[in-house]
Amino acid sequence: MTESNSHSYWKLFKHIVLKGFQGGALLGLASAPYIAYINMDKFVLTPGPDLMSSLSTGWKVAEETSLKAASWGLIGGAISGAIGIAKLSVMNPLDVQGRVEALSENKGQLEMDRLAKYGAVTGGTLFALKQVATTVSSMHSSSDAPDSVNKVDTDLFNVTSSLLGAIVYGAALGTAAGVASHLIFSPEHRPRISKMLTNLFY
Repeated sequence: MTESNSHSYWKLFKHIVLKGFQGGALLGLASAPYIAYINMDKFVLTPGPDLMSSLSTGWKVAEETSLKAASWGLIGGAISGAIGIAKLSVMNPLDVQGRVEALSENKGQLEMDRLAKYGAVTGGTLFALKQVATTVSSMHSSSDAPDSVNKVDTDLFNVTSSLLGAIVYGAALGTAAGVASHLIFSPEHRPRISKMLTNLFY
């Protein structure tokens, strides 16, 4: 296999995994209404302390939804990746090259991937900033009470892993939001499920 063919195989494989992740993340995002519903009694829209509680509940809903989006996204990516390996192992290099060229000219796919990327960056950044603010606030509160038991694990590994987790969750939620916005606001470029499944399995 030439270097050019290897590059085409790799590009198509990444596309297949990405579509699986996006589809899984979108399924996770679909759980948002149910998560909001079970927390409905905690929402209060009047000004005052209760409003802050509502904002906190809203963020909790976003976090739970992001966990669903990340979990289903990883599952979708893993499944599509396994299918992709099996499919690519029997595909002709010319067919792979043709598929890659077609994808590079598909305006709908390019727009969806662009919105998903912007959403991932935005979501990952917001969740990271929230995690940093929470960590700093918790550490500050603990430093104000030196005699109390320190409830914040300041171990660098734990802090870093929490931050990375927040970025992944936020990126998954942002990815799903980007894909959803494409499906809703760009119906002329909306992908057909039947065609996507045909391309994946055949």
